[in-house]
Amino acid sequence: MRLRKVKKNKKLNGFQLKQQKKQQEFNRKNKVLKSFKVKDLLKLQKEGKIIGMNELMNDNYVNSTDNYLPLERIERKGRTIKKDNNGDVIVMVGTSNDVSENFSSRGRTKNLDGLTEMKVPMKDIVDYNSLWKITKSGWNSEGNEPLYPYINVDGKLLRWDNQGFRKDMGIYDWTTENQQKYMGVMFKQKGMVN
Repeated sequence: MRLRKVKKNKKLNGFQLKQQKKQQEFNRKNKVLKSFKVKDLLKLQKEGKIIGMNELMNDNYVNSTDNYLPLERIERKGRTIKKDNNGDVIVMVGTSNDVSENFSSRGRTKNLDGLTEMKVPMKDIVDYNSLWKITKSGWNSEGNEPLYPYINVDGKLLRWDNQGFRKDMGIYDWTTENQQKYMGVMFKQKGMVN
């Protein structure tokens, strides 16, 4: 997080003062992050020394607390999920080169031939992590490139991590397990941990 720098000799207006306080608080909390191991991230988060991924998310995007499965919530909104004759959800799995699939509502429209079809019982898709594990995609991918699961909703192939789709399913917040995996991957990529 980097906020605008404000000159010290200039009188601050309310917005600038608030920004300066946020930056000072952020700097104070993050002095701890000079050297650490991934397994210590949760401890630091619980102590309030780092912000968790859920706190960075939009407050309106929260997990549903009703008793419905994620895809049942989609169907209850009048949308259609493509299933086979046994009622299993048809999930397409493949690589993605289009970063907009993560937030676009148009769905995947290119390179459909490179996708593999899987059939997954809806009852097995209970949260955000479950479909990644079932399809061995995302951080669970076995190859060099990460794979992504896609669900056909109203004739559009929506990527499982699509922000709007996750919000509609009520599975927006990451679990502690996902936060750890993400932080571990990102920090390793940045050379911050071994």
